[in-house]
Amino acid sequence: MISPSIYGSVPGLKDGILLEVGFDDVAPNTPRNISSWACDFAANRVEVIDNRALVVPCCHPGYT
Repeated sequence: MISPSIYGSVPGLKDGILLEVGFDDVAPNTPRNISSWACDFAANRVEVIDNRALVVPCCHPGYT
């Protein structure tokens, strides 16, 4: 089902959003902490909510 767009169609682009979900193994993987430069910069300067994704299993690029 494609939800109706409030902006209309864009010439040359297909309507809708493709959501791909998988439940495959993510092996081999490396656990990585995912942050942003903005969070890293602000963390030592102001009080922030730590919303980093910690120890996320990231696939090896050769297997994607």
